[in-house]
Amino acid sequence: MEQILDVAIIKPHSIVYYKKFPSKKYNQTSKENLRQSKTALLKTCKRIADFKNFDNINNVFMAYNEAYKANFKKDYDGLLSKTLQNKIQKICSVFVNSVLKNYNPNFGLQQRLLTLSTFTLTSDKQHTTDKETVKAFVDFIDHLKKVDNFIIENGKLTDKKAPRLKNYFWRAETTENGVIHFHLISDCFLNMYMVKRLWNLQLKKIGYKEADNSVRVESLNKEKINDVHAYLLKYMTKQPLRDKCKKMFKEDLDKLSTFEKYRRPVMYKSWGCSRDMRKLDFPTFYENEIYFVDEMRQHMTPVELPETAPDFIKVFKGKTRNILKQCSYKLQSWVKDHYKKVYSYLYEISKEIKETISDFKQIHKIQYHQLQINFPHV
Repeated sequence: MEQILDVAIIKPHSIVYYKKFPSKKYNQTSKENLRQSKTALLKTCKRIADFKNFDNINNVFMAYNEAYKANFKKDYDGLLSKTLQNKIQKICSVFVNSVLKNYNPNFGLQQRLLTLSTFTLTSDKQHTTDKETVKAFVDFIDHLKKVDNFIIENGKLTDKKAPRLKNYFWRAETTENGVIHFHLISDCFLNMYMVKRLWNLQLKKIGYKEADNSVRVESLNKEKINDVHAYLLKYMTKQPLRDKCKKMFKEDLDKLSTFEKYRRPVMYKSWGCSRDMRKLDFPTFYENEIYFVDEMRQHMTPVELPETAPDFIKVFKGKTRNILKQCSYKLQSWVKDHYKKVYSYLYEISKEIKETISDFKQIHKIQYHQLQINFPHV
C-alpha cells in the first residue's frame, strides 16, 4: 500500500515542501460519462478544425469556438492551464540545467549546448489547417535529427561535425493575424544554412514559398545570457496576448473579452518534446533526506499562500542557484549529481535501461556510476 511521503523540491526560484498522498481512485462510471461528453465535443471541433477549403484561418476558429461554447458555455481560449505551465517549466528547466552544467566553453561547438530557433511561414495568410502545419513541423524535426550538422567558422563551412539534434522542446503560437509560428529549444549547434534549407523544403511541400528569413537561430550559454532559464521559459509558457494588450494593467485586461485580449489559439497540439524529456524532474528530497534542504530555506522568503491552499504545503522563494552557493558542499554535490544523472539519462544510458525507469525518483535512488557508460559527453 502506498504511504504518505514528506517531499521537498528545489525549483529555480523556490523550494516547495508538501506531503505526497496515495493516488486517488476515481469512480469509473463518472470518468466514462465525462470521457463520452468530451469525445462528442472533440469530434465536432475536429471536423471544423480539419475543414480545408477556407479563405481565412480566423473564420475557421470562430466556427470552432462556437462549437466549443455550445458545450461549455464559454469561449475556447487555448491558454495553458497552470498545471500544464508547471509541467512545461519543469521539463524545460531541468533539461536546460542538465545541459548547462555539462557545458564547457573550452570544447566549443562539438558538445551539447542550447539553441533557440524560431520558424515562420512565408505568407501572411495560412492556407493549411493547424493540424497540417504542426505535423509538418514535427516531420521537419524528425528530418533534422537525421542530418549531419557541420560547424561554421568565420562564415565558412568546415568538415567538423557538431552533435546531431537529440532532445528538444517546441511551442506553437499564432501571430497577430492568426498565422502559426514555432519556437524550438534544441540541444546542439544548428547549422543555419542546413536548417533553412530543410525548413524551406518542408514549407514547399505544404504549399508555401521558400524564403531566407523563415528561420532565426540563436545559440545560448551562461556567458551570453545571465538567466537562460527565464529567457527560454518566457518563450515556452507565455500566453498569447495581442500586441495592444501587452502593456496593459491586469485590472484593465480583466475587462476585455477573450477575443479582444488574446490572439487566436492553435486548434491542435501547441507544444511537444522528445520522449525522454517527459520523465525529467527537479531535484527532489524524501522523508529523512529533507533536512539537507533546510539550510537553503534559511536564506529564502516564505510565500504567503491563499487560505484555500492545504496547510501541508509550504513555499519559500529565492534564486536557488545563487543560494545553493552559500550552502554545504554536500548539498551542492547532491544537486550537481542530480543533473549529472539527468544528463546521463538523456545522452549516455541505453534505451533498454531507460525502459526500466518509470520516473526520476528511481534515478535518484541509483548511484551515478551505475548509469554511466564509456561514451563521451556529446
